[in-house]
Amino acid sequence: MKRTLKQRHAALPDGRHNVTGERIRQMRTDQKMTQTQFAERLRQQGVNFDQKSISALEVGRRGISDFELKAMADVLGVGVQDFF
Repeated sequence: MKRTLKQRHAALPDGRHNVTGERIRQMRTDQKMTQTQFAERLRQQGVNFDQKSISALEVGRRGISDFELKAMADVLGVGVQDFF
């Protein structure tokens, strides 16, 4: 039986697929950066994101890998630990 993406990735009890999305959104908006601008800066870092991916991440519908989290920290000028 083929599993869907949702079945392959565990979610928190509240349905979110990450614990950092809300904090990432807060830091991004504090810097007056749109989702599209953030995605473009991430692509410049070699991480493939678009506006829809950023939106899904921020609301918890998408998980995040360690290298993506590091790239986001670099773009936002913070340490990875600041997301937690």
